[in-house]
Parts: sequence; structure tokens; C-alpha cells
Amino acid sequence: MKHTTSSLPTALRRPGLLLFSLLGFVAVTLTGSISNLQAQSRTISFESDSVGIYSSTFRSASDPTVAFWNNTPILPDWQIGAFGVNSRGNRSLLTLGPASNVEMTFSSDITSLSFYYGGDAGSLRGSGVTRVTLKLYNNGIEIREITQVPNFNNRMDQRIGISGPSFDAAVFAFTGDNGIRTTVGDEVIDDIVINGGGGGGGGGGGFGEQSDGTTRDPTLTRKQKAKLDLRNAERQLRKAKRSRRSKKSTVNRLKRRIKRLKKLLKRL
Repeated sequence: MKHTTSSLPTALRRPGLLLFSLLGFVAVTLTGSISNLQAQSRTISFESDSVGIYSSTFRSASDPTVAFWNNTPILPDWQIGAFGVNSRGNRSLLTLGPASNVEMTFSSDITSLSFYYGGDAGSLRGSGVTRVTLKLYNNGIEIREITQVPNFNNRMDQRIGISGPSFDAAVFAFTGDNGIRTTVGDEVIDDIVINGGGGGGGGGGGFGEQSDGTTRDPTLTRKQKAKLDLRNAERQLRKAKRSRRSKKSTVNRLKRRIKRLKKLLKRL
């Protein structure tokens, strides 16, 4: 049987239109996928933050959904500034105080985290520091840990990163072989890349998780932020106490955080 052009399906009679439609569909699909990926990946560079000294919780203007904590027993906790070869760009985040570390909590679950670090002076090598340790937590339970040997050149030229099951908190510190924080050294970090969570919405169990999004508002006063952080810290402590997998050190860390927040609220 002889087929005429009119008896063929429309798509076959107009191959140019079909090809154009398919290319358009692929382009839209790829664009959507790339947009979603970009929405889930963000960088904290501290370039938009004011130079100065900060106490208790610190949130960068780059991404207020991330709360930074320093477990040092004294105040102040943080300094934003340029620290020569220990910085990238014009701003980096420096921990202050003995036995300091960098604790990060996220408003929604994260799947990967990486950043540059410095402050690894050669003198630390003879003071018990043998490595840097990055630990991940979910609902107060440690789920993964990696270590890296610093080059002890006191420059911000090394990067550490980790990915895995979703997590809502991370702790970074100079440690000994046993993974325990030493009493020397001040960590300085920059260019933090976070994947997952999208920077919005609740569901993670980290600090600042609020359905109305208020903790993501950088215009909140220090007292409002402290109240929200206290409420979330108390919630994390309750979860940690209920879980059989929670370590005693995690419970104690949360108790110290709650105590410091209550002291801060009295001063504000």
C-alpha cells in the first residue's frame, strides 16, 4: 500500500518540529535539574560580615541558616577579619579561647560539607596536635568522622570535606590521635560549601529549625536569636537523652550550650 504524506502521523510528517520539541524538552529538563542543584549548594565566605569580635552564636550574612558555636569555656568566641596567609579574601572566621572548636548546626538536613582551614602553626605539633577532626551528627548522635593531617605551615591552604548520610550538625577541631580536642590552637575557616537542605524549610532538627522561617531572618535581634537557639538546644538535648546511641559527651556539650545561652539571655 502506498502511503501519502497526509496519511502519516503528524510528528513524522514534520521531523523538524519533532526535533525542536525534543531539544526544547531536554533543555528545560536540564535547566530545571541544574537550578535544583544550584539551590541545594551554597557557600559561606564571610565577605559580607562585619569585622569584629562576636560572642556565643554567630550567623553569617552569607547564610543565616547555619549557626556557629565555639565550645570554649570563656568569651568572646569568634573574630571576623583578615588574618594574612590564614585568610582567603578579606574575611575569615577565627575561633577564640582555650580548647576552642567550630560547631556548626543547620536548619535542615545536609548531605555534604567542605571548607578551607588554617591556624595550624608549627608549634602545635609539639603540643599534642596530630590531626584535624571533622565529626557529623544527626539528632545529637555521631554518625561519621574523618581526620586529616595538617601540614603545620600556619597557612589556609588545606581543605577538608565529608559527605554521607544526612546530618544536622558538625564539629571541627585540632585534635590528638584519639580524636579529642587539644587545649591549644585557634582554628580559622573560610569558603564553606554546603550541599543539601536548600537553605530553607524545616525538618532537620538543627538549630534555627522553625516552620515560620524566623530564625533565617538576619534582622532578628540577638535576644530573639538566643531564645530560638535555646529552645532548639533544649529540644536536641531531649532527643539525645531519649536515644540509647547518644554519647555522654554529646549530652554534656548540649547542657553546656544551654547554660551559656541562659547566661547570655540574662545579659541581653
